[in-house]
Amino acid sequence: MSGLGKGITSASIGLLLRSRGIAVTAMKCDMYLNLDSGTMNPIEHGEVFVTDDGTETDQDLGHYERFLDVNLTKDNYTTNGQIYKLVLDKERKLEYGGKCVEPYHALPPEIIKKWYKAGESSNSDVVLIELGGTVGEYEGLLFFEAVRRLKLTNPKDIVLVHVLNLPKEHRHINLHRYKIVGGFYVTYTSLYHKWCLVCFTYSYKVILYTHDSKRFFTSRSIWTSAYTQRLHRFMGCIVFLSKGQYSRMYNGKCILRWDDTNPEKENQEYCLAMKEDLRWLGLTWDEEYHASDHMLEYYRFAEKLILEKRAYTCGCSSEQVKKNREKMKSCSCKKKSKEENLIQWKQMLARECAEGEATLRLAGDMKSNNGVMRDPIIFRICYAKHFLQGEKHAVWPMYDFESAVEDGLKVTHVIRSKEFELRAELQTAIRKLLNLKEPMVREIGRYQIAGTTTQGREIREGIETGKYSGWDDPRLVTLKALRRRGILPEAIQEMSLVVGMGKSSGQISPDVLESINRKIIDKNADRYFFIDTPQKIKIDKAPKQEVSLELYPNQPERGERKLITYTDFVITAEDFHQLEEGKLHRLMDCLNFRKKKNKFIFDSIDHQHFKNAEDKGKILHWLPAEGNVNVDLLMSDGQHLSGLGEAGLNKLKEGTIIQFERVGFVKLDTKEKDRLSFWFTHK
Repeated sequence: MSGLGKGITSASIGLLLRSRGIAVTAMKCDMYLNLDSGTMNPIEHGEVFVTDDGTETDQDLGHYERFLDVNLTKDNYTTNGQIYKLVLDKERKLEYGGKCVEPYHALPPEIIKKWYKAGESSNSDVVLIELGGTVGEYEGLLFFEAVRRLKLTNPKDIVLVHVLNLPKEHRHINLHRYKIVGGFYVTYTSLYHKWCLVCFTYSYKVILYTHDSKRFFTSRSIWTSAYTQRLHRFMGCIVFLSKGQYSRMYNGKCILRWDDTNPEKENQEYCLAMKEDLRWLGLTWDEEYHASDHMLEYYRFAEKLILEKRAYTCGCSSEQVKKNREKMKSCSCKKKSKEENLIQWKQMLARECAEGEATLRLAGDMKSNNGVMRDPIIFRICYAKHFLQGEKHAVWPMYDFESAVEDGLKVTHVIRSKEFELRAELQTAIRKLLNLKEPMVREIGRYQIAGTTTQGREIREGIETGKYSGWDDPRLVTLKALRRRGILPEAIQEMSLVVGMGKSSGQISPDVLESINRKIIDKNADRYFFIDTPQKIKIDKAPKQEVSLELYPNQPERGERKLITYTDFVITAEDFHQLEEGKLHRLMDCLNFRKKKNKFIFDSIDHQHFKNAEDKGKILHWLPAEGNVNVDLLMSDGQHLSGLGEAGLNKLKEGTIIQFERVGFVKLDTKEKDRLSFWFTHK
């Protein structure tokens, strides 16, 4: 069954074997006649994984490489098409001696040879073979016959693993028909009891694993100061969506935590804006709190470290601290007694020290290859007024300390982008020193939409200099910009599944997000005409008509638009200059005409006449010359288009997404008395 989890299961089994010192490789067998995955539609089949030797394969090989830490090649992937081609090539070379070549006899041996070659070429002890498709489908019969023969000839060398969901999967019974029995079932189900009844097996043969869902806590950790860097960026959406999906999957608890311990940059406006974005994405949380509410707890932990000589106060300048860390050299402050450190710590809390005069540093390892472990600063003095706490506190924890404590106190699972990889060692060390629990941490690769900027500093500078109109400038990929353009939250949610949880970073073409969004909005987007840079034309002898146009193609029940026409029309200036002399042109669903010596002459109304004409020209969208509405269209590159639209556009509500024919999908942004403003969504 496609999407069931055979690839992850194979990779996981391989990882278990590899952890026992067994050399493992893997192989994927697809049932398609395609020779590889390179020509398959990525929307239908998924993205292609390219091996080191350039073979375009199924995505499962990417799972194998990541889990097993091996480099796979063309030997690790085959399809029905490859096996058939191999046999046909042999037949053309007369390797079968001119005999009748029967699929049942010729193809399974070639499949088995492929499997053995995968192991021999990689010098592996075990070859994990994943059969794509579903048990019982005729496309896989030859592969199942190969399994049956291998099981008969080498019963001690093959173990069968069947992946299925319960209780609705009954296709495993087909394996008995193929004489393929024994081995393991890897299953998943929402049922907790009576697995033996579902599986038709004995209870002592059941290996049951389930998550303790009551203890699955994840946090959505946000810096209130970093509007773009933590949430507003596309990557931030992926991380937060992943956390929400996992907490729901395991019936866990999702925490919205505001990392607001940098009073110089905190802002209530950012909190409200980000919560609005989260809700727009459809995300909910079970608990919300600000890290700044726990300052006394941080002070208590800091004092514990001082008394255990795990932290010390330092009076060195920031420049000196930086130089010492680069030289892996400790400063003299580290030699102070715990009593001296405690006195100065109390002075810091009592506001008896100026900003920059003293910091609290962790007694780490100045010789560590990881620079963050070289006695990092964990508290600093800052007298800036905090938007929530006011001037209550003057000593503030650094992010690594605050995050380590919060994750150790309330969180069981952390999902974050891999930019934090180097900081993980420090946060783990802090939790160990404070005897806090260590959460499970999953760091995932960073993605961004290709051709766009996601750096908060660059965006802020662009807004200040007038390059961008604001956080919702159409050239940006902030959530505000995507939402205003007409990208729906469902599209971003689906994109988070496309990106997945891998550790590889990269760029995503905007076409991918637009393709997903297009599938969602197309079915609800009515069609209208918009004429950019209108050019008036007069078609001599054109009859007066009431032209009926469907709001949506081939769905008359959704309604229609009616346009009254006579001889005067408007078309785009671009179309006007491309009209060829003498050819038969057509105004969509209206009439046919010809251009003769800078004049336009009516020819006919019938569309079939245009289709059958040998001298066909252009098909144009159009509007009657009178009765239209003024329209502004802001494109995704920041360009402004002005033109005319159908009068029926006045009936639309702000926020409605429609399609301008021959232009693309657009969203009505604002309505004024004599003008409608739209934002371009995408083609």
